Parts: sequence; C-alpha cells; structure tokens
Amino acid sequence: MEKQLKLLILEDSDVDAEIVQRFLEKSHLNCQFNLAKNKEAFLESLDRFKPDVILADNSLPQFDASEALKIVRQQTPYIPFIMVTGTVSEEFAAGIIKSGADDFILKDRLARLPAAIEAALKHQQIETEKQAMKQEIFNQKVQEQKRITRAIITAQEQERNRIGRELHDNICQILSTAKLYIELAREDRPELNELVNYPIELITNSISEIRSLSKRSVTPLKNINLNEMAQLLVNDLNKTTAIRTTFAYHVNGAVIDDGLKLNIYRILQEQLNNIVKHADAKNVSVSIEAGNKVIQAIVVDDGKGFDLNKKRNGIGISNMINRIESFNGEIQIDSTPGNGCTVQIRLPY
Repeated sequence: MEKQLKLLILEDSDVDAEIVQRFLEKSHLNCQFNLAKNKEAFLESLDRFKPDVILADNSLPQFDASEALKIVRQQTPYIPFIMVTGTVSEEFAAGIIKSGADDFILKDRLARLPAAIEAALKHQQIETEKQAMKQEIFNQKVQEQKRITRAIITAQEQERNRIGRELHDNICQILSTAKLYIELAREDRPELNELVNYPIELITNSISEIRSLSKRSVTPLKNINLNEMAQLLVNDLNKTTAIRTTFAYHVNGAVIDDGLKLNIYRILQEQLNNIVKHADAKNVSVSIEAGNKVIQAIVVDDGKGFDLNKKRNGIGISNMINRIESFNGEIQIDSTPGNGCTVQIRLPY
C-alpha cells in the first residue's frame, strides 16, 4: 500500500487552502492534510503532525514564508518546502529559492504543483542518501583511527613488557652484583663500613623500585585473567597504603577479548594511581561487571574530590579517555571538591 503523504499547508485563507487540497486530491496524490493559519499553529504542526511536505503562502499576518522557511531549515534541513502564493516579484521568488525553498508555485498556476512535490521529494531522498553516505564515510574514518590507536596501544604494551623485563633481568642483576662487591669490600675492610652503608642502602632501594616498576609494567598479552590482575592491584593498594580497598568481580563467563581486558586493567591502574597521589582517600571500591555485551568498571573513592571544570595539569585522565574511546567506550566522572570521585567506564565487547 502506498504511503500516505503528510502535507502541511501554511495558509490563512480557508478558501485558498481548500482549492489547493482539492486540486491535489484530483491529481491522485495520496495525501493527508493539515492546515496552519499562523505561526503558533505552524510550530505546533511541525512538532505533532510531522509533515513530509510543506506548502506555504507568503501573505500571512505577522508571519511569512521566509520566516517559516528559516524555522524549517533549522529543524529539518531536507524537508520539501514549496511556496504557493499570489503574484510576487521575480526578485523575491529568486531570493526564497536561494534561501532553501524547493520551488515556487503561483496560486493561479497550480497545474505544476504535483510535479513540483514529486521533484522535491526526490531531491529530499537524494540529499538524505548523500548525508547518510557522508556519515558512513565519516564513521569508517573514525573507526579506522580507533583501530590505529588500538594498534599503537598494543605496541606500547609490548614495548612496556620488553623494558620491564630488561629492567628486572638485566639492570637489577647489575645492581645486585655491584651491591655484592661493595659488601665484600666492606667485609675485607671494616673501616669502610660507615662510607659504604649509605651507597648499599641506595642500591637496595633502587633494586626495590626497579622490581616494583617492572611488576607494574609487565603483564601477560594473551590469556589474560582480568579478575586476578585487578585483585593484585587492590591487594597491593591495601598492602602499601592506608587506603581500605574492596573489589567485586561479576562477569558471569562473558567472553572478552584480551586486548580489551588489558585496556581495562591499565585504566584501573591509572585511576588507582591517581587516587594514591591526589585523592587523600580513606576508602576505595572497585567493581567490574558484564552484561548485555557491555563490560562496566566503577572506581569510587571518598577522597577530597576535584572541580571537573578546572584545568588539570596531569595527563592521567586524558590517557584513560583515549584508551576508552579507542574501544568505542564511554566514561563518566562525577566529582566535586570535598565529595570524593566516581569513575564509571562502559565498554562494548
């Protein structure tokens, strides 16, 4: 069955509106008509009637076709707008077409109106398809950029793993050997005790820091257990700080890509580091859950909070946002000074 065409007629004359309606009915156009006699009725019809085509007179009291066209183009750029009016100057007709009207029909020459409506609808279809194609191309470019960003993140993870292992397996061994030789020298020459004790302490602290850095940097790149890795983050926070941290994990057997799991882990790691450095929090809760093809992670702290509108010097939150957007996810941050912070991320899988 042919779709019924919804025509909005902007006309203050019932007689003229009736003439246009009867003419179109005789032309076998399957139409539903709605008449608006003033600006208020016109705006209401745009909202409720949702016309497919607008036919507008130009001689309404305190409202004209030019103003109506401007309103329509702001709301619906491609809806057909045809001016049906009495005699006007050629200059005005050219101006209204230039402003975005699809056609101009004189009331005493309605024979061309059905063809004008069909041509306007065809033009609308072409423009809509063009815009849809442009949007599709734009979306493809965005997704390609995100794919490149994910590839960069993967390469960064591989390099981070390599550096972490190098620090642990090479630099730590060199420092441990240096420490051993200094300790041997101290045993042979007790008078050096006071001189070498502090260097030994520095080396010991350096080894400890490197091992800690290596542990944070090195993660598995395959067969990632997000539950275990996140729990280790929480355990370390409870062990090394006075912050009381709880963790909940409810994924219910969802199959999640390793790259996405590693990305979530790094986001949690970043936010927990932010809390330790800046929040002055006493309690933190971390939760991860999955359902309806979306995995959600929430980190809540009771720290000093911050003003979301205030410019921040660090890049921690920016890094989190970049990671989330590269996986087509969303992030919501709620915080005000004195009221802690809640970070919620949602990522499709």
